[in-house]
Amino acid sequence: RPDVVMRTAHGGNEVTGMAYSSNGRMLATRGDDDTVKVWDVRRTATPLRVYSNCPSLFATSNVAWSPDNKVVCCGTSVRKGTGVG
Repeated sequence: RPDVVMRTAHGGNEVTGMAYSSNGRMLATRGDDDTVKVWDVRRTATPLRVYSNCPSLFATSNVAWSPDNKVVCCGTSVRKGTGVG
């Protein structure tokens, strides 16, 4: 069994991507709620940061860390002609 389960990390919406930082201390998650959240894996009650307005229409939108753990990157997806992405 896992030590921690975060069933409502994105308000009950589907999580489309997860990535651990290279030092293993932080976890970035990407959800269908159009957010990216950064978590301290030792304290998962609330995220360290929440990045909003990251459109995600498809379950293939992902998240990744830069090699130095200073930048979190995510893909966005919108319908053609309906926004930026």
